[in-house]
Amino acid sequence: MNLGFFYDEGLGTPASKHLAKIWYRKARHAGDFVASNNLAILFRERHAHRSSFHWFRKAALDGDGDAWVELAKCHLKGSGTSLSAARARECLRRAMRSRFITPAGREEAQALLRVQGVLQSLRYRRS
Repeated sequence: MNLGFFYDEGLGTPASKHLAKIWYRKARHAGDFVASNNLAILFRERHAHRSSFHWFRKAALDGDGDAWVELAKCHLKGSGTSLSAARARECLRRAMRSRFITPAGREEAQALLRVQGVLQSLRYRRS
């Protein structure tokens, strides 16, 4: 756990998103890869979608399976990146292959893949 989390949540200190961001970046540079995910969430809360996507991508490339799920949702919404169901499905597949994904993240990835499969089959039927 790093100092950024304490500032982010206001644990033992007044909450400060600004100081949280500074400490999350320091933690990231020191090798704490969870800090990338925390930075992404901070940016998402501020509606800075491109920055959020950037940090989720860093977290995902570091092996964070839950970050792959978040990237998939960005692609499905076109939030901080282009709208792409195909890229979303690839992100979800990577999430499912990840060794570092929470049970909730795995469940969400499975649910999103099922929805994507149903939508894709409906498109083929209409053709």
